[in-house]
Amino acid sequence: YPFAERVDNKIMTEEFIPSLFNGRGAYVWETALPLYDPEGCLIGSIESIRDITDRMKSESAMKRRDTLLSGIAVASNLLLTVQDYEAGMSQALEIMGLAAEVESICVFEAHRIAEEQFAGVKFSWTREARSSRDNRVGQIKRQNTCCGRLPSSWQAPLMTGKSVRGTAKDFDDLDKCILGYSANLMLVVPILLDGEFWGFICLCDHNPDRHWANWEVSILKAFGSCIGGAIIRKRAEDALRNSERKYK
Repeated sequence: YPFAERVDNKIMTEEFIPSLFNGRGAYVWETALPLYDPEGCLIGSIESIRDITDRMKSESAMKRRDTLLSGIAVASNLLLTVQDYEAGMSQALEIMGLAAEVESICVFEAHRIAEEQFAGVKFSWTREARSSRDNRVGQIKRQNTCCGRLPSSWQAPLMTGKSVRGTAKDFDDLDKCILGYSANLMLVVPILLDGEFWGFICLCDHNPDRHWANWEVSILKAFGSCIGGAIIRKRAEDALRNSERKYK
C-alpha cells in the first residue's frame, strides 16, 4: 500500500487498483477492523472498500487549476514589467508550458498571402529541450522561417476569438510546420490585437488520454490576451522610438 494509517484498532489505506471496472482502474479507500471470536482470539477482519475516483480526480483538477492560475499570474506580471520584450515573452512561455504540463507551447503570427492564411512561429518552448540542453529549464526559440498554411477549419473560430482543440488527425489540412511542434493533442487559442486576429498560441501534448477542461481553455485564452497586450505595448514603444529618432 502507498500508505496505511492506524487509529485505535482501525487500519485505513488508499490505493489505485488498475484491474477494477474492466481495466479502467479506480482509486479506493479501504478500512479494516479486527474480528474476534467469543474467546477474544483474532479470527479475521471486517473490511470496507469505497470508490473515491471522482474525489481524487476533482482534487487533481483543483491542483492543476491552481498551478495554472499561479502560472498566468507570474507570466502576465513578467510581460508587464520586463523591459526586454523577447526575454519576457520567452520566460512567460516557459512558465505557462510547465504550468499547463504540455510538451510544447508556441506563439504563431498569422499572415495573409494572396487569398490564403498562413502562420509562422514567433516563439516556442519545448519540454524535450529542457532535458537535453545543458540543464536549462526549457529551450526558447524565436523563429520566423517556419511558415505553414493555417487549417481552414481553424480560421473562423480563431478570428472570432474562439479556441480550437482536438488531435492532429482531426485536421486533414494541418500543415507540417504547425504539426512539427505537436503531439497527439492540441489546444489553439487566439491572440487578438484590439479585436483583430493577429495569431494564436498552440499547446501540444503527447498524452492521448488528456482532455482539455473548459477552465483550462479559459485560463489559456486569458494568457492569449496577455500576449496580445504585450505585442501592442511593444508596437507602441517601437513607434515612439522611431518617432524620437526621426525628429532628433
